[in-house]
Amino acid sequence: ATQLRWLAALLLALVVGEGLMGSQVRELTDGLAKAHTGQGRALWVGELEQSWVYLVHRSFSWLVLAASLGFAWLGRTALQRGLGWLEKSIVALVLSQMLLGIVLAHVGIVPIAQVLHVGLSSLLVSGLCLWLLGSGTSPVRS
Repeated sequence: ATQLRWLAALLLALVVGEGLMGSQVRELTDGLAKAHTGQGRALWVGELEQSWVYLVHRSFSWLVLAASLGFAWLGRTALQRGLGWLEKSIVALVLSQMLLGIVLAHVGIVPIAQVLHVGLSSLLVSGLCLWLLGSGTSPVRS
């Protein structure tokens, strides 16, 4: 269980780092919106790909995915009860974020996908914090 807590803490750190880069990418898209008023959002991806922060954000997501799958795999054996709703939700949120990221990168900067991507990231951070807070030793009951 200690290894699982460490992996969850690492996953949280990775997700926060990914979120910081994501906020910088969002700042870039806001700049593109001002610079390209009236043009299609699908054209923005080409300009974003010239930014190192966008490229790192896009590639770093695979590390987040690997860590979340490791979290689920280790959790399956380390947790005596198996994976619960929270562990499954954390992995589902990471997979959803990956899917939304693929939509944003390959379909275009679709506004609803952008909003969902930001919103689900906050749920992911909250879920990991909740898991970490609940994963400590339980109090002695009399």
